[in-house]
Amino acid sequence: MKKPSGHADNKKTGNDDKKAPASKTGYMLWSTSKVAECVGKAPNSAMFDSVTHAYMNQENPKMAMKLNNVLDNITASKRSDNLDSTSLYPGLSYNLAEYFVRTRDLICANVPADVCPPSDCSITLKMFPQFVDGITFGVRTSIDKKHVACQNAQNEMAMAAWKDALTSFKQSPKVASITLERDELQRQFSMFHRMDPLGQLFECSIPREATAFATVSKDYTDSQIQVEDCWRGEKGAAKCLGDALALVGLSVKLDVAGTQDMAGEVAEREAAHEMTSRSCATDPLATFRLLEGDQVELASHGPMFEAAAEEKLATKGPTSTFTSHGPTTDLRNLDEDAAAQEWENSNHLDQLEDTAQQSITREKAAAKMAIHNWLREQRQKTQTAAH
Repeated sequence: MKKPSGHADNKKTGNDDKKAPASKTGYMLWSTSKVAECVGKAPNSAMFDSVTHAYMNQENPKMAMKLNNVLDNITASKRSDNLDSTSLYPGLSYNLAEYFVRTRDLICANVPADVCPPSDCSITLKMFPQFVDGITFGVRTSIDKKHVACQNAQNEMAMAAWKDALTSFKQSPKVASITLERDELQRQFSMFHRMDPLGQLFECSIPREATAFATVSKDYTDSQIQVEDCWRGEKGAAKCLGDALALVGLSVKLDVAGTQDMAGEVAEREAAHEMTSRSCATDPLATFRLLEGDQVELASHGPMFEAAAEEKLATKGPTSTFTSHGPTTDLRNLDEDAAAQEWENSNHLDQLEDTAQQSITREKAAAKMAIHNWLREQRQKTQTAAH
């Protein structure tokens, strides 16, 4: 059995920070506990208390639904009408690995041997910090300061439960685990444009580091996978799947359909209009505003353009304007000089009156210096994270 762990990113499967309390939605966390700093905030529904490890709820409606969804891909004549998940809960201890192994045994017992031999039957489960009531919302703007004391205290409580869960995985001979990571800026932007309220702003230029939950998980899991690598064509998809299956003694040759299922995820989202036409990848210093239909608009070109515009107005008066059109390629895939040139070429000065060439040169120099500095910071953060 393999089971990725890291931070929440998937709207369909993650119990993300924006969802209503579990008792109102059918979601049931693995564990939580009352946090003194979160005044007036009722704890979410959970199976266990994170501090006392008391068994509070012997049910999980979301798990029951997911278990029955597993049968959807099995021919109707060969499967049961539904899986009775009540057998998962009697005598269950505060041990997430035990819960997952029980889940595997229940599923595999209901899968016909000619569909999947019992000796090969493994399942994949996602484990997010939200399952232990962790908060991985991140930051949207440089002035995000709301409920910091509550969030810090709640994450401290959740981190202890997170480590308990990871320890149970590491100690179980029947569980293999993977830390599944995603670029933190892109993860937060994805959550922003799919889940935030209309009008919310997102500043791309704010430094964003991987969550503490994702970082600490590497000390416990058997392997690490960067999800962007899995989206890079047939070789990337095959390697990700192969590395994961190898942990449970399995292997498979990925066919065309399998490759498309993994590597084609981004293309499918684009076709379904779930991707924004502009993002922090195309405008790394911009601030975006969320619109209807999960789309965004440019709210600001970023500090370097604001500074250049202010300089122009100060020297040439209000009749000179400065407009920007973001680059069409992901600047992070280019070297510094090429990225600076791409940024420079994609941002045009619209002159309503003659402007001295010296002024244009200063603005281009400021833009080039800013993008050089930004790229250098990103690479330094990447190198630091790698070590």
